[in-house]
Amino acid sequence: MIPVFCPQSVVDQTIVHLQAAGTAGKECLVLWLARRLDDRLDVVAAHRPEQQAWRDRFIVDAAEMASLMALLRRDRLMIAAQVHSHPKEAFHSFADDEGAFIRHQGALSFVIPYFARDSSLSTFLAEAALYELQEGNRWMLVPREGVRARCQIRP
Repeated sequence: MIPVFCPQSVVDQTIVHLQAAGTAGKECLVLWLARRLDDRLDVVAAHRPEQQAWRDRFIVDAAEMASLMALLRRDRLMIAAQVHSHPKEAFHSFADDEGAFIRHQGALSFVIPYFARDSSLSTFLAEAALYELQEGNRWMLVPREGVRARCQIRP
């Protein structure tokens, strides 16, 4: 397990994207782009890829994925986590499992409930359901007491 260190500004940008889409009644995907250091991932940006979205799902097309991969290569970044909203409770649905944007063991996926309507910097980690991709391509819920060991929000 490699912890993710995320600046407050990136969390704030993420919430803005999720709430904007939620106001239109749509889910939204935001990717946290990071640099890997020896013992952690330092998030440097919240990236909202172009996507088609509905109330209960989103799709990122192949051209947008290719564009993102080029950006990651050019800037020597990686995806530290994916963050997306749900219209109601926060959980990793079957569609989330199958359509996850990141697929490496240890990958993190945050699900934010109620289209992030009441989300804020101070509530983000407490309200999110955090999942980690385990061996066998299984997304497992990270227990509440383990969330801060995997993700730390920094000034």
